[in-house]
Amino acid sequence: MVAIYICEDNLVFQQEIRKTIENYLMIQAYDMQVALATAKPQEVIEAIQVEKARSIYFLDVDLKDEAMNGFDLGKEIRKIDPRGFIIFITDHSELLAETFKYRLEAMDYIIKGDIVNIQRRVRECLDSVQERLQLEQKETRRYLPVKMNNEVFYVAIDDIYFMETSAHKHKVVLYAVDQQLDFFGNLQDLEEELGADFMRVHRSYLVNTKQIKQMDFKTNTIYFEDDLSCFFTRGKKKALKELME
Repeated sequence: MVAIYICEDNLVFQQEIRKTIENYLMIQAYDMQVALATAKPQEVIEAIQVEKARSIYFLDVDLKDEAMNGFDLGKEIRKIDPRGFIIFITDHSELLAETFKYRLEAMDYIIKGDIVNIQRRVRECLDSVQERLQLEQKETRRYLPVKMNNEVFYVAIDDIYFMETSAHKHKVVLYAVDQQLDFFGNLQDLEEELGADFMRVHRSYLVNTKQIKQMDFKTNTIYFEDDLSCFFTRGKKKALKELME
């Protein structure tokens, strides 16, 4: 869950921004939520010092706080959350250059005025954050290259349910989310390549332990999503039971 912080001392406008955000999050079902809406910059700092997670910030530049304006708050946020998404909101377009002066790498700079335009810009910022986070997640995922008929398919390792030896000699059948592939390979090499999350539960089966949905220790059967299942040997019962603890 990505936390969103709003710091705006005009309470009417603060509530308008909050309502815009919460309504849009409900429609889009983004994994985000408004963690705090306040007029006090110190409350934002105190909150993120506790959470210490990458977050989104909508900051009024023209805060009436004597010790700190929006840019000062942005500087403090950068010390705690260097990769956070900062969006400044202000009445004064001429202050745009200040973001470069403070080296704050703001995501956007929204000028107050037309509320319809402000709402649109806020929604666009949330869309942009969602897109960036999804791209980053894809970049960190590991993929298994599978060669079939002179083509190479890349299967997300997290999406693999299990693999089994094929009826065809020297081939393996891979079962994954929305995929079933039959390719040349052997389970021993794949077990070494895929790492600790994969367990050889039978001489014919290599399973992704993270994808196990249910286990039946009477019938020695492992169940996965999509109505898939495979068997395991009695010798693997203890190791499999430990996964459930």
